[in-house]
Amino acid sequence: RNPDVDVVYIGTIADHHYEWTRESILAGKPTVVEKPMTLCADDTKELINLAKEKNVFLMEGMWTRCFPAMQKLRQIIASNEIGPIVYVQGDFGYSM
Repeated sequence: RNPDVDVVYIGTIADHHYEWTRESILAGKPTVVEKPMTLCADDTKELINLAKEKNVFLMEGMWTRCFPAMQKLRQIIASNEIGPIVYVQGDFGYSM
């Protein structure tokens, strides 16, 4: 409930995600939770419903969703530049 905190990132081990995310939502803080959001679907649904009820932003930490390459891919698909998408399989990685 600290007014100096603008957003909360939950990056603890997964078995603590539910409790800390719930506290963050109840404090009215926009919250990003590392994967997995919780360990069971019912807990995740509860957090989503609580965030909606409290009008608090809640997102699982899927960084690829905001990745520029993914934004470009969505743009190409939306433009129909490559035609209808029938099947997609992808991997993401890099050389070390």
